[in-house]
Amino acid sequence: MCAIRTVLARAPRPAAASAAHRASTGRVCARHISTGRDAAEELDAKIRGLYPATAVHEADIGRGAKQYSLRHPDVPDTWFAAVTFMQRPGERGMLSGATVHPALPFVAATKLVKDVVEAADQPPIAAAGLPGLCEWVRGLPERELQAEFGPELAEAVLAVAHGKPRPGHSVLGQGTFSAAEPAWVELAGRFANEPAAEEVRVYVAAGFSKDIKLQPMADTSPGGLASSGGTIALLRMAPK
Repeated sequence: MCAIRTVLARAPRPAAASAAHRASTGRVCARHISTGRDAAEELDAKIRGLYPATAVHEADIGRGAKQYSLRHPDVPDTWFAAVTFMQRPGERGMLSGATVHPALPFVAATKLVKDVVEAADQPPIAAAGLPGLCEWVRGLPERELQAEFGPELAEAVLAVAHGKPRPGHSVLGQGTFSAAEPAWVELAGRFANEPAAEEVRVYVAAGFSKDIKLQPMADTSPGGLASSGGTIALLRMAPK
């Protein structure tokens, strides 16, 4: 070890770059960043321009599920919007996972959802994620939660929203989620009517009813628990 330290100590230090060289390198990096940004903006503009002429693409992803997406031949490897449709024999189909290209507003998925619904042999249901629900709850005044639901229920709700155990508990477990559920479902219903609940808005725009059923602990993935407390919204087609 002493020999290694000696060698390292005697190793020559690289010469400091000159101010001119640093400035030149900075300009090159800035050009690369600018060029990359320009290319991304150009692609986004192209995506928005091609969107009206997209067509529905169908792909079998197994276990009774298909992914439908909007695509254009000019950018064959790019999807403009996508949604998953699951249907097993004898069961009603279910839509889920609606998403859009970052260059487009989320409502752009409505066109695709309508096409999938029209092609289904019977009206499907839709399962909408509620990402952002936990963040929304964290933004509510604690006093208001306590006044509406009581201190204990409010404490459980905030534990779920923050992803942390309640005071006096070592883990955030099933007991906390169960304790929070009555208030959490009430709050999730309010959030589902907020503009931030974009997937819900897409399904409603495609003809699904605003009469939403909340399903707590339906998405127990780490991401689902962190973003929505595991809650999803179920929607049925609105009566004609």
